[in-house]
Amino acid sequence: MLWWGYANWQHSIWHLSAVVNNPATVLGPKGRLRGGQQGWGKYTAPSQLANIETMVAFGVFGIAGAVGTDEIMATSAYLRPLGIPLVETSTGAGKFRRNKGGRYIVNLRISFADEALYLVDFALSILFKRKISVFWQEDGLGQSVMNGTIGGLTALGLSLWSNGSYSPLTPANISSGVDGLVANGPPNVIITATPAPQLTLLLQTILKDPRFSPSTVILAVNTELDFTQIAPVIAGSSFTIYTTVPGGVPLPNVDDPFVQAYSNAWEAVTSIPLTQGGMLTYAAGLLIKATFERMGCTETITRDRFIDTIYGTEMFDFEGTRAGPYIAADSDCDATTCACNQVRRAGVLYGNEVGDDRGMICSLCLPRANQGFHTISILNVSTAGVYSTVPDSTSSWTTCAASSSSITRPIFIAHMSAPSAKDANLALKSKLVESGISNLLQYLSGSTKQALHLQALDYAGNTTTMLSQLAILDSNPLVLLILCPVMENSDMWNTFQANVPSGMPVIAPVTSLQQFRTPFDSRFTNLRPSAYEEIIGIVNWMVRSHNVSRISILLQANSAGVLVGQSQDFLEILPNATANQNLLIYSSGVVVTGSNDVSAALESIFVSSYIATSEPNNPITVDGPDGIIIGISDTGISEAIMFIANASLAGHKVVYGVPTSSAWQPESWSPAVAAANGSVFGLADPFFSSEASMEKLYGPIWGGYLNSGPNMINQSSSLVFEGVLSGIFLDALLAILATTTRAGLTDSVYSSSMVHLPLNTALAYGPFVQPPSTCSAEWASFTFHGLNGLISAAPASECMSGASNEGAQGFFINVFSDPSNMNPLKQASGGHYSIVNAGASLNTYT
Repeated sequence: MLWWGYANWQHSIWHLSAVVNNPATVLGPKGRLRGGQQGWGKYTAPSQLANIETMVAFGVFGIAGAVGTDEIMATSAYLRPLGIPLVETSTGAGKFRRNKGGRYIVNLRISFADEALYLVDFALSILFKRKISVFWQEDGLGQSVMNGTIGGLTALGLSLWSNGSYSPLTPANISSGVDGLVANGPPNVIITATPAPQLTLLLQTILKDPRFSPSTVILAVNTELDFTQIAPVIAGSSFTIYTTVPGGVPLPNVDDPFVQAYSNAWEAVTSIPLTQGGMLTYAAGLLIKATFERMGCTETITRDRFIDTIYGTEMFDFEGTRAGPYIAADSDCDATTCACNQVRRAGVLYGNEVGDDRGMICSLCLPRANQGFHTISILNVSTAGVYSTVPDSTSSWTTCAASSSSITRPIFIAHMSAPSAKDANLALKSKLVESGISNLLQYLSGSTKQALHLQALDYAGNTTTMLSQLAILDSNPLVLLILCPVMENSDMWNTFQANVPSGMPVIAPVTSLQQFRTPFDSRFTNLRPSAYEEIIGIVNWMVRSHNVSRISILLQANSAGVLVGQSQDFLEILPNATANQNLLIYSSGVVVTGSNDVSAALESIFVSSYIATSEPNNPITVDGPDGIIIGISDTGISEAIMFIANASLAGHKVVYGVPTSSAWQPESWSPAVAAANGSVFGLADPFFSSEASMEKLYGPIWGGYLNSGPNMINQSSSLVFEGVLSGIFLDALLAILATTTRAGLTDSVYSSSMVHLPLNTALAYGPFVQPPSTCSAEWASFTFHGLNGLISAAPASECMSGASNEGAQGFFINVFSDPSNMNPLKQASGGHYSIVNAGASLNTYT
């Protein structure tokens, strides 16, 4: 008959008896495992060691259920030379996994360092908090948790916010430790590595200390804390407290097969309440039982053979809960290392502890993995001491121990806009785009299996606030990108572009400004077509669909006569666009923002002209253009409507084309359509058109959009869909992301060239092509019809040729004839799709 000893922990006898005595788990062959020799004592190293010595003298085969790091130090030092197995130490100290434990210690509980890594992961990817501090006891427990926390944060480019500690020799004096926690300001999260009395004292202290936030989150490393006793201290507070379940699944999860088996076996032998630590000892009994069953009866049962069987089995399964892998020492240990092991077994300290290089060699013969459970869960603890499981909080790993690679890097997506801006148009734009992003990301969080978090920043239309927010984003390495920023005007875009942190990807800025395409800047990944492509597309539509031959442009300027918004881009691009159709610009005119005066623009645009191709003896003259591009921003819509109304009163019937700079809100053009009097009115839109067009182009994506909820369906604005589509594009990038870093995201864009959207492989954006070297464009001044501005001259070298950071393959031109129906989805004509010329470089025009 083989006897096992239960050390120190009174409940151990019941937990192992639940395995031995339960009829469902009775061992088979006689003489295997029949009972146990118990030794109870106070929670001190001397008393536990005294019990161990008594049990060894009794002749136990092994020890199970010893507890306490200091106690295990004394116990293992005594047992190791004797070759007596010690199964489940109930300590999280890492030294008993890779070093001092040796092959005779078999752990089930995960290490304190593993717990700390997971708590970092939980704080970042579930709670989305990164001001993480540690309150710790100055011993092996505390140091392990500190090291694990710092290691996890460092792997993600973060630093520990602060830490506070106290000496276990003076456990009632924690004041200096509390001061340390707020050295850099109040933390969001405090990871605690302390026994229950000191955790209680900490909670009492910070509850009354105004330096701490009432919403502080406590993440307590599991040291057999009894929160039913701690709860009265924080009753009525707003603290949020979580604790770990270091091994197996959380006890409240009674539906789990392993927990249910433990519960049934436990109730068969005692009425003492279930405990998490007890479940670990119960698992130790199952591991001992399974090991003996694998050993069989044909050979002599020895302790070395018992240990060899564990490492030979590697993996154990307890009702679906995995324990292992247990991995033995490297098989190529030579005679030197084996001899070193024999010296160590004789009770000599490790070589590396006394400055002997042999210690480094000896470590090769230590077990490479002797930690059984590789699963950890989180319990929420109410201020009443009630435990509850946290959904989706269980984490598992298959490596020997958790490492920084086990941490899920949360993806913080920054969105910068101004929903609280005083400017009504800017506020509305911001709300619409943010609505699309936030609705979609709720869905994408599951589909990408990433911890996605939208950090929506409201700069309220204030430049100073926007710059401050950019600086904050730069300081947070967890912010992967800026998605769909919305700015008020070209001046604000200039400031944004100049101050975006170096290396920070900006995906789908809500603008067609040429400056985000040329000169090439790999930080910006554009989904919208550029102003260049828009003007070319509008000109092609006018000529091919409506036989227009005389194209003019209406521009917008401020009171000083300087072009504003995208008027400068349009003026620069139009000569090339008309030249592509073998045409010249017929005329141009300018309206001044807020002037309510369009007379000069009418006179400038509607001028009589001799048609050069007419017969000399029969000259033909015309009194104006038959196509006009309304090249303004949304701040010039009132003047543009006035211009169109006056042109109609004068009998001019023309084809109007409006770029997206002012076409984003179709209903605002209703008065213009009403006054157009037979003219054709087309509004450019980067993504949105008739129902038939949307279904044809976007397929399942459009169907998913319609089913996304009333907030999405009721919005006719394309800006909501632009936010949705940008999120889907990001989802496609995350699926091919090699490393979850800013540089990795940029590399994924350009290494893929064409980014195919999920659910619809026919739809792709690109090509995204980097230039072979760093290039810059030169800028030259120009004068056109009395207007001064800058124009992009030919690059200093031709290396920019072919570079592209624009993904659009085309855009829509929605034609409206009924001022009471300005919804693009319901337009009578069905919309026109202008294909972008993918072969034309964005950087070859002058």
